[in-house]
Amino acid sequence: MFHDPTSHTGPTGTTEGTGMATLITRHNMSVSAEDPAIALDSYPPLDTHIGPVIGNALRDIAATDTGVVYISTIQNMAHILVTVEVWDTEPKSDPAREGWHVLPTMDVEWPTRAVMLRAPYDVAGPNASIELPTTGLYRVSVAHRGRDEASERDRQLNQRLDALSLAEIRQVTSEYHDLEQYLIRMWRHAAH
Repeated sequence: MFHDPTSHTGPTGTTEGTGMATLITRHNMSVSAEDPAIALDSYPPLDTHIGPVIGNALRDIAATDTGVVYISTIQNMAHILVTVEVWDTEPKSDPAREGWHVLPTMDVEWPTRAVMLRAPYDVAGPNASIELPTTGLYRVSVAHRGRDEASERDRQLNQRLDALSLAEIRQVTSEYHDLEQYLIRMWRHAAH
């Protein structure tokens, strides 16, 4: 479930420098972590057997298949900040320099230009719609930060859960909303 209506499309046409990649679109959303996962998938959703993708994401944090990027989050109590960027070519900036843990780059075939960012088990719930420049093969880079800290805060909360009221639980989780963050970067990729 998506919590924060402050999601927005960021500046387009932002370049990293002469001859460098150009940012086509950026979406920032604060996602309610009721499901310990985030999905970026084709719209309308494909009738795909998602089981193997979920298994791979549980092992590797993120996994892809045709028309889907699936991310396994570390906790399901506080909101999670997700940024999706679509670039014209591979961006040269390195998120690791800003404290991100960058996962190995993956490929995903997008059969539609319309892509939704959503909680995977809440198909009817709120989502963000992203328009890709074209269908086809894309490279996807997923980076994360704040997972360890959010996991520790979640663990501490779970130890006290029975002693807290619902209002107190909401107060405690609000203190670490958006601590767990994901950066998803995509760019068109030609198959070799």
